[in-house]
Amino acid sequence: MEDINKITQTFKLSLEKSGIDESVFGQEKSKLQSLIDKINTAKLSGSMPFLTLPMSSADLEEIEFIAEKFRNKFERLIVFGVGGSSLGARALVESSDIYSSHKSPIFVDASDPLTFEMALRGCPLEKTGFLVISKSGSTLETTMQMLLILSDAPVDNFIFISAPGDNPLRRVAREYNIKVIDHDPNLVGRFSVMSPVGLIPAAYAGIDIRAVRRGAQNILNRFFDIETAEDNTPFFAAAASVVLARFGININVMMPYIDRLKTFTLWHRQLWAESLGKDGLGMTPLVASGSADQHSQLQLYLDGPRDKLFTIICMDSSDKKFNVSNNLAQVAGMPWLADKGMASLNNAMAEATIEALISQGMPVRKILLSGLDDYLIGELMMHYMLETVIAAEMLGVNAFNQPAVERVKVTSARNMARVLK
Repeated sequence: MEDINKITQTFKLSLEKSGIDESVFGQEKSKLQSLIDKINTAKLSGSMPFLTLPMSSADLEEIEFIAEKFRNKFERLIVFGVGGSSLGARALVESSDIYSSHKSPIFVDASDPLTFEMALRGCPLEKTGFLVISKSGSTLETTMQMLLILSDAPVDNFIFISAPGDNPLRRVAREYNIKVIDHDPNLVGRFSVMSPVGLIPAAYAGIDIRAVRRGAQNILNRFFDIETAEDNTPFFAAAASVVLARFGININVMMPYIDRLKTFTLWHRQLWAESLGKDGLGMTPLVASGSADQHSQLQLYLDGPRDKLFTIICMDSSDKKFNVSNNLAQVAGMPWLADKGMASLNNAMAEATIEALISQGMPVRKILLSGLDDYLIGELMMHYMLETVIAAEMLGVNAFNQPAVERVKVTSARNMARVLK
């Protein structure tokens, strides 16, 4: 059984250089057991459904069946969904092995008409499967995309995911006898990656969704079992973010040196921003990409405002196929590159960024992954969902609503009703 932790985290918070007394951090660390108890109570009561999904297997057979049906029946799968109905699935799919023999779904999550048109090119609609995801059943972009396609594509090509009740997706499904998978009404979209919302597209792409859930469950087990704040990394990381934010360090930069995690950072950006940004509180998540952003943003990070906590994500990898020959290294006048490959370079650049940030007294968190497989991405996603919920508890905000966003949705619908034909 895969029961070891494949994620190693180290923190260099430089509290004294930010004028923060260690005792302030200690006050947050003292809340560990009470928060463990509170989250465990929520798990047992079912009020946080994302906590119970990893240990469930009852729905996996149907998820795998639907994914296989899409794969065998159609030449491609298009997923209509926005935000939490898309980003988690995309993060799973795009973290997978680049040598996978399975096709990836096409995710359409924008209102830009050209993006929509481009996604539909290249394959007849009758040979395309459509997975339409909206918890509310009324998400404007998703509903519009579905309605535009439904008149030209066979209704048998569609499956909807929506919460029970009367909503536009459900009405269309009843009218045209389209299969609808229930979205748990208590499961918030940005926490839904372990549900059919994230796992059907992932299974279609060949992801081992059972391994994803096992990885998530391992992190949950460790969270509930570890009773020291420093070793309970979801708790410790949340406490660090909250304490630093109170002293003006309220921008969190996530910078992976792993290109397959680019969409993961977008998923985390929504998770963190939409869960915590309330009542004048919250920490702004920024996305960066190593090593490219060493050449575009690092100057600001090192010599600009001291308002950022940095998370650098690396992978323990070694040089494989391509290494610089000794002769070419000598010709280039760079003998230290002999027998080195891209993994060595990537690791060296990540470490250089970490060292430079620490030397400037910036708070830094390093996450070292032992690899990047389906089990580990499950671990990583559950880790960050827990960290987000813990940070929300420390801030005193509700991690599971988004009142400001709802106001924008209402205004968007009102504006569409005003458009002159």
